[in-house]
Amino acid sequence: MSIEKRLPNAAIARAFTKTQISAIREYFAKSGDLDGLLVGTNGSYARGEASAQSDLDFFVICKNPNQVEGAKRALKEVAPKLIKIAGRNPSTDGAFGHVEDIPTILTNIGGNDDLNQKITRRVLLLLEGEWLNDQAMLMECRASLLERYIRPKMTSHQLALFLLNDIIRYYRTVCVDFEFKTVEDDKDWGIRNIKLVFSRKLLYFSGVLAVAETMQRSREEKLRLLQELFSIPVIDRVIKICGDSAFHSLELYDSFLREMASDVIRHDLEKTKEGDRTTEPFRRLKDEGHHFSWRLMSLFRQTYDISHPIHRLIFL
Repeated sequence: MSIEKRLPNAAIARAFTKTQISAIREYFAKSGDLDGLLVGTNGSYARGEASAQSDLDFFVICKNPNQVEGAKRALKEVAPKLIKIAGRNPSTDGAFGHVEDIPTILTNIGGNDDLNQKITRRVLLLLEGEWLNDQAMLMECRASLLERYIRPKMTSHQLALFLLNDIIRYYRTVCVDFEFKTVEDDKDWGIRNIKLVFSRKLLYFSGVLAVAETMQRSREEKLRLLQELFSIPVIDRVIKICGDSAFHSLELYDSFLREMASDVIRHDLEKTKEGDRTTEPFRRLKDEGHHFSWRLMSLFRQTYDISHPIHRLIFL
């Protein structure tokens, strides 16, 4: 069954995203701005789920630490041009709108300096990162990161546990970070809560599925498969692994995408505070989010027999 027939809102979002990203890529191809650097995007644009209401979250990666300062200066010049194409301001705070070099990305994973922003940037680069100017460099960067997670001595019967633990840590970090940002940093509560229930959860779910698929594969096969799975949109990844059974869960996600494309709904959610959780449209979306979680849990059990080690590794 095609995405267009079963997930019409996802299809609309995908078409919009393709148009916008194509324009950005064409700009970079003609201008040559930031040549030698990777400009990529995270968030709804990276997942192919953007609408006219979506922010463009971007990042820049350079190959060496001595390029960082120059890249930051170049980024300031490029940002207004991206604003003009995308129609909305890029996110320039927190985990996005940043410059980082590949050696820094690959080091200190799990160390004292592996802070929330660094975890978020690293895992999002793997799970949903999309290129805006240099596809080959994105693939190279992702391959280097996967080789860091999938160590040379890993055997065929081992799952990519290091990667799985970091994906779990990322998702739990986002959940804890939500509390800080909405309570202590006074960020929007309602829309962040709904995104956590839908888009953040599906991204996490797709990452766990990808790791589960590494069972009984050689290290080379693990690397190849993960590169392949992380190079396709999240919705496609879930369908590729779970088959047509995935549509039962994704239909609720499709409804979420419809709501996110509505400026009225988004405005209502952005002004929704924790004390307003019984009002529309937040309450309705939250209830659908619970059903979405239950469907994902059922899909997971349907896809992997209880004997599969992924069940044990998620909990122990």
